[in-house]
Amino acid sequence: MRANFLPLAIFSLILFLNVTPSICQIESPSKIKDYSSLTEEIHILTFFVNTRDGRWEEETLETQFVELLKSQRWLQAEAKKWNQSLDFDNEYFFLDNKFVTYLDRKALKSNPRVILQKIINKLKFHSFQEYLKENEFDQIVRKLKVVIFINNAHRRHVITPWSTKEMDIVILYRDPKSEKVTNQYEISHELLHQFGAWDLYYKRGKNQTLESGKEAEKRYPYSIMMKRYQNKEMLNIDEVTAWRIGWNQWDESFNEFDPFLNQEKIKEEAIGIPISGKTNPSNSNKNKKEGNLH
Repeated sequence: MRANFLPLAIFSLILFLNVTPSICQIESPSKIKDYSSLTEEIHILTFFVNTRDGRWEEETLETQFVELLKSQRWLQAEAKKWNQSLDFDNEYFFLDNKFVTYLDRKALKSNPRVILQKIINKLKFHSFQEYLKENEFDQIVRKLKVVIFINNAHRRHVITPWSTKEMDIVILYRDPKSEKVTNQYEISHELLHQFGAWDLYYKRGKNQTLESGKEAEKRYPYSIMMKRYQNKEMLNIDEVTAWRIGWNQWDESFNEFDPFLNQEKIKEEAIGIPISGKTNPSNSNKNKKEGNLH
């Protein structure tokens, strides 16, 4: 029985890995989304969520919001290094920015779109689009990112970026028993995902192959997308990330770090055996031809 079970288990895992990208696409920054560039004015809408695990005390909430502002200043400083204009508007939704509400555990198990919907309902709106219309906010003309800070003892500092064609949401979980808040560099890393940035660090079965992860570490040891925040003064936005967010020209060498071109190799490393079949064509360069910014 065991002998028959192992091949079946391996087959099931391969099948899961092959269909997962299409199933889970909305759970992470989309592979086909035409991202807006991290330039000009970016509007930020921020919410804080209390849970059974803990509440946001006023002092802690303000400390966390300050880290968000520090993140924005850091990104602006990096933009200047690349001769880019960047500004953040935290005041457009001034009546609701830093709005605090409570969600139960059932709601927290929902995907980010549903979590946002429940927060919007607490503000007495039926939908997010109705909320934007009431605030006369045109998503076609303006750029908007929603940042949600949630107290959750079961997801300490786990960060979830989530994108659809309609909206980008970053959920940052914090352990209410901890005195720490999510720091500016973690926030910057996750915001960059919402403009198309790739993770450059190696983690089995995730964004880079073992080989491309080592090469990224060699070329860009202080990149914020390496997710290492010890040498804070040395952190920067590398040339690949700069291209992804609209600050740099495309170079063919960047393909080495393309998680979509490398997806078959990433899957193989995840399960330890080769996967037969052709690699799906990458959509990542679909709207980013050589020499053009996105």
